[in-house]
Amino acid sequence: MSPEPKSRPAPDTPNESAFTDLEMPDMSLRGLLGHFGPGVILMMTGIGTSHLVTAPTAGGRFGYALLWCLPLAYIFKYYGFEMAFRFTNATGKSMIEAYSTAWRKWPLWYVLVTTIIQCALGQAGRLIAAAAVLYYVGTEAMGLPISLTVYGLILAVVSVAIILRGRYKAVEVSAKILAAILVVSTLAVYLAEPAPLAEMGHFFLVEIPEGSWLIIAAFLGLLPTGIDVSLQASEWGKAKKKGMSRIREQLEGLGIAEHPQLRDAYFGNYTRVVHLVQEPDDELETAARHAAASLGLRYERLVCGFGGLATSLQAMRIPVRAA
Repeated sequence: MSPEPKSRPAPDTPNESAFTDLEMPDMSLRGLLGHFGPGVILMMTGIGTSHLVTAPTAGGRFGYALLWCLPLAYIFKYYGFEMAFRFTNATGKSMIEAYSTAWRKWPLWYVLVTTIIQCALGQAGRLIAAAAVLYYVGTEAMGLPISLTVYGLILAVVSVAIILRGRYKAVEVSAKILAAILVVSTLAVYLAEPAPLAEMGHFFLVEIPEGSWLIIAAFLGLLPTGIDVSLQASEWGKAKKKGMSRIREQLEGLGIAEHPQLRDAYFGNYTRVVHLVQEPDDELETAARHAAASLGLRYERLVCGFGGLATSLQAMRIPVRAA
């Protein structure tokens, strides 16, 4: 940072020039796919009993009469999911941390109870379903002498190992592949035998057939997924250190996160944040821009490279990228 004496705006006056230095995210297809990790995880986590069990049951018993539940559930839950991502990206804190600030931390107790129930029943059900698919492919189709229990144990151990090692990239890549397969197969089935257009009016016509209350409750509670999944997506986004999550620890160490008024006490005589770049790193540059904006300072990028160090690094066969 470059200390240059200069009058700073009052603590409650935002420095607009600092925020104009922030670049808009890449909205191209490649850019969107690169930041699609938490969204894919949220989507794949949501694919469960509501889609694979409840929806076929509703269609088999009541035809198209309960289609109105779908837009209703999505409209009411959309803002809950969006808020989780926005809160984490803007503050660097997860929704769980936000819940801990409530009176006697009662939301955390609620999350604890529901999570235990979900882990005991929901995850066990998903594990059995996944093991059953492997059993059909491996044992029934290929003749491998492996039992359903062994398949379930293998899946459980692999899943826990990936999470404990923090291999988020592996989970995201596999989730994207599986999501693509699911989308293609679903569209293929629908195009092969599409629903009659005359039945589309049930999206807007509220009907409650006799004996359908349990299915309606399941739809509204589980479609597109339980609202508690937004907490998981929030934790995932924080673990990836996107947005403010990347610099949250530094702000907390300085006390600025909890006491924003300290910002001007620390940096009142600074006018800019100088980012010295040795090699290109888009994520690091984004974090630097966020840091400058959070401090109300102008961002400046200065490419310095490795200088004479590049020759030594190349001699040790360490790859060096030009900035």
